[in-house]
Amino acid sequence: METREAWKGLTQEEQINYANKIAGQEAISGWNAIMNASEADVSKLADAISNADGAALQMANTMQDNLTGDVTIFKSALEGLQIQLNVRTDTGHCGRDCGNRCLQNCNGDYAA
Repeated sequence: METREAWKGLTQEEQINYANKIAGQEAISGWNAIMNASEADVSKLADAISNADGAALQMANTMQDNLTGDVTIFKSALEGLQIQLNVRTDTGHCGRDCGNRCLQNCNGDYAA
């Protein structure tokens, strides 16, 4: 809120110059809207942003609820396993051998 108060003391030319430097050309209209909005509107926007985590979580869950999401989760789990195996061994060779055996077993299961 201090920024908005200081903003009011600038000339229009200074506001344009600073808005361009702070927000960039693409977001300048949004920046100006916030700087010139009423206190109540800014508070309402801040509350909406603070409470948006439920909607973001729901959207993320929806986006992950398919085969692509399952593959992403699986790849993430494999990366975590890879990190753990490399951390637990000096060279990672033990983890590499174990991983190769697991993949061979999986390929054998699907080849039948």
